[in-house]
Amino acid sequence: MAAVVMIVVIVVVGGVGYVGIGALAGQGSNTVSTCQPATSPVCHSTSNLNNVVLFVAYQPGYGQSMIQLQQGQSLPASVSLSGGGLASSYTVHWGDGTATTQTSPTFTHIYTSLGVFVMHATANVSGVTHQGPGYLYPVQVIPSIANSASGQYPVLTTTFSNGSAGAGVSRPWIQVGQGPISVSGSYSSLPTAPGYVAGAPSITSTGGTMVTSNSTSTQARATYSFSAAGVYRLTFVGPITTPTGGTMYQNYTWTVFVGAAGTSLGCAYCQGKQSVSPHPNTIDAYEIAPGGATSLDPAVDYETVGAEVMNNIFETLVNYNGTSTAGFVPVLANCVPGTQACVNQYGSSLLTIVNNQPLYWTFVISGNASFYDPSTGHSWGVYPSDVMFSITRTLLWLQTPSQYVYNGWIIGQSLLPYGNASWDGGLHSPWNNTPQNILGSMLVNDTQFCPQSAMTQAHGCITFKADGSGSDWPFFLQLVGDANGGAIVPCGWYTAQGASVPGFAGTSAPNGDGPCLLPGGATSTNSSAFQNYLSSVSPKAYDSVIELGATSPYAPQPSVRWNTVGSGPYYLESVDQGEGYVLQANPAYAQPNCAGQPNCYPAPGKYVAHVNVAWEPTSTGGIEQYIAGQADVAGFYPTDIPTILNLVHAGKVGLLTVPTLETFEMGYYYQFNPSATAQQSGLPVNIPGNFFSYVGLREFFSQAFPYAYSLNSLNTVDGINLALNFGGAIPQFMGNYYPTNISWPGLNLTTNTWHDPSFNPNVNGSAAYWWKMITTNAPGNPYYDPELAACTSSSPCTFPMVGEQGAQTLALAIQAWNAEIVKLTGGAISPSLWQPTFSQIVVATTAPPGTSAFTTAIDGWLPDYPDPTDYMAPYYYPDGSYTYSPGLYQTFVQQQFGGSYNCPIENTLDFASLVYWANHGLVANNCQGTAYSVMNWANQLAASMPTGAQRTLYYNLVEHVANNLALYMYYDQPIGVGSYASWVNPAGIDTNPVAPGQLWFMWNGNGMI
Repeated sequence: MAAVVMIVVIVVVGGVGYVGIGALAGQGSNTVSTCQPATSPVCHSTSNLNNVVLFVAYQPGYGQSMIQLQQGQSLPASVSLSGGGLASSYTVHWGDGTATTQTSPTFTHIYTSLGVFVMHATANVSGVTHQGPGYLYPVQVIPSIANSASGQYPVLTTTFSNGSAGAGVSRPWIQVGQGPISVSGSYSSLPTAPGYVAGAPSITSTGGTMVTSNSTSTQARATYSFSAAGVYRLTFVGPITTPTGGTMYQNYTWTVFVGAAGTSLGCAYCQGKQSVSPHPNTIDAYEIAPGGATSLDPAVDYETVGAEVMNNIFETLVNYNGTSTAGFVPVLANCVPGTQACVNQYGSSLLTIVNNQPLYWTFVISGNASFYDPSTGHSWGVYPSDVMFSITRTLLWLQTPSQYVYNGWIIGQSLLPYGNASWDGGLHSPWNNTPQNILGSMLVNDTQFCPQSAMTQAHGCITFKADGSGSDWPFFLQLVGDANGGAIVPCGWYTAQGASVPGFAGTSAPNGDGPCLLPGGATSTNSSAFQNYLSSVSPKAYDSVIELGATSPYAPQPSVRWNTVGSGPYYLESVDQGEGYVLQANPAYAQPNCAGQPNCYPAPGKYVAHVNVAWEPTSTGGIEQYIAGQADVAGFYPTDIPTILNLVHAGKVGLLTVPTLETFEMGYYYQFNPSATAQQSGLPVNIPGNFFSYVGLREFFSQAFPYAYSLNSLNTVDGINLALNFGGAIPQFMGNYYPTNISWPGLNLTTNTWHDPSFNPNVNGSAAYWWKMITTNAPGNPYYDPELAACTSSSPCTFPMVGEQGAQTLALAIQAWNAEIVKLTGGAISPSLWQPTFSQIVVATTAPPGTSAFTTAIDGWLPDYPDPTDYMAPYYYPDGSYTYSPGLYQTFVQQQFGGSYNCPIENTLDFASLVYWANHGLVANNCQGTAYSVMNWANQLAASMPTGAQRTLYYNLVEHVANNLALYMYYDQPIGVGSYASWVNPAGIDTNPVAPGQLWFMWNGNGMI
């Protein structure tokens, strides 16, 4: 789904898809508090060596005895000790014959084989192995979509029995002396692909004693007994002869965990749901989002709260396929360009390759999709003109007031060439968004690319020429599928509301409830009418509308800031900026052309019709509704985890965790306005506006943060990890891009552990060391900070560090940070805490350099698309989302605020200079602009490199330079921890790491529909 920029409060609502605004803030302990009911498996008393807790991200859906994963789908898990404390290493045994041992308690694993696998975990504590048989977890892996569709494999039907009597679920674990274990498998259908023949199956085992066995040409059965504790695998082996005479297999494995006699075997999170929704056809959600969204206009909104609303109202051309960040399902498009589905429908993949790179992306617009105007009850079709209009609106504000403030850069970078900063007042730079370039990047109903059947059986085509910035864009689908900027709005209706684009005449239909034509009154960009318009329109025709982005932040066309009409599963019944929103099923909605495919949007009438979402200032209301058995989902703080766990144990609430690709950094303002700070915060300020322009001071602040305390106390509650420490702009888990060879502040690279600040000035690189360096006025010391001479214990320098209203964990972290700074400086620096609202923080990012009231800011990023370029842009690029208002480029390169930060050494934009600044250590104060310019050059070059070792190396070196410039204090990378009512099927919760919120129409459960 769409990704967003302004994610400042870390809160999990409903599931991790909404981790970005609302609930990882708070105070907590790392000890287990209460456990009810006492009969729950998680409450079983355990010995000191039997205290390992395995926490798996997913619970089974209603009526299921275990969760189901497709082959190739990633499964996250975490390990902890039930009484708190840490281990030197943790191991997860995945049940498929593999195990992972690491120092981090957070794991992921991909299953490639079919079967039922029992996971368990162990921990190494002071050289002693601790066990956790009370937290066994079964996972059923089913065939992938690709394997199912290939026709090369037989379809299997399997059974399992552990010998227990009664109607209870037959779990794949026993104690020694119990059993026996019986398994069977058969071919319920044979391969359909020509030349593939299934052979006679058999049953094999890694241990135990075979009691009976039986097999035919299509089935196999066996019974085994086990006299020794251990983990065993029974496998149904199905050989398949290929057309070339080779053999491949469709195997199915059962993991059997055999515990020692007397061992308490249990499963904390594998019971099917029993309760029923108290309000059928309605979702009641409580999200912690103080202040609510900033806008519901897809062309400008750039934060998670509004993005969630838009994802349910508007549709994009394509959307992510479930949790995949590389697979897609069609939405407004009839098929996903580049796939076999397009070939099957149109005889072409609709993706044109030029010079071995994808260049022209053609989308056939569904003839069934319709916009719906709830104020009139009228509906009308979606056409390519609406797509061109929507993308054009987005590209108007991609760099006004500065690039990355709005979302237009996401898709704009792939469509537009670079502009000339010296022309037209720099309004069309760095990307040239004149009418000719915007409209020229899209081809509507072009006969070269659009199949004839798309004109007669659908609503035509739009083709994008994705060669913007002179680069190739193989991940274009990730960009166009983002609702922030990629959501399709109705051209005629928006024009009637006063949200027009010059050249688009709108519609003659009453109230704007009808389709519109292209500029020039055309239906195709091939037509002379359109071409004449394109050749005659002034390059400055959009200027007056573009400038609205600077004068009216987040409301350049205010008539559509809160007023919406879309084609999605819901329409917006009401919205209150500070309270929440209400959605109703769209009566004109039609299912996309993907019926029967996994993760396809549902058919009309097959999803919950009413959604009520409350934007809460705290967790109180939502948890009260959980306790009352009314809330479908509610956000919570870490301080609420004991309550949530009790609700889990009582069977009222489910819990899930998944790693995220979110990052949260504390950014420094290199230039700010102290008078504005004092006025807006009401707190004392006596430091100059360029206080943080000194690199040594930023390094001291970054080294002074209590990383171990934050990780183990603030972000670990009752054994549940809520976040990881990290360094750099690129998050962990993003392939090989995350650098593991950098000693980030707080990280001991040798032991791979995080520590609190050192008070020993003789420890090179410690916080105390840097305080000594920046306060020592000695010849040859490039880090001396003369402004600190005014900071003394008797007359301390004071200013507010910026947190966020409602972000409790963040507030505690900043207060702990401030306390360390006071101790390290002997009271010479004494920061305070300022907590503006989320909306204030979002708006503050548009403040011109040198005018902001912020001294620091918590900068959060949920990815727009899974690639390093998405993180480089906001955190490092000139005029990025988090570099514009702080004045990074303006201070160090342009020297707009005085001072000299460019030095003559290693200032050539080449690889040698990049290596120099990457390996040089902390950059001297007067060389910051030079190092940053080289770093920015490398960033731009890496963005256009093909995936491979060279690109990975460049990004690694860029992160080295960023560390040597101490650009940020890298705060944490959240682990999504979400909750949901016991009647909700967690399979419908959006846990895609690039999703900004929930797709409510995908939610289902017992009695919900």
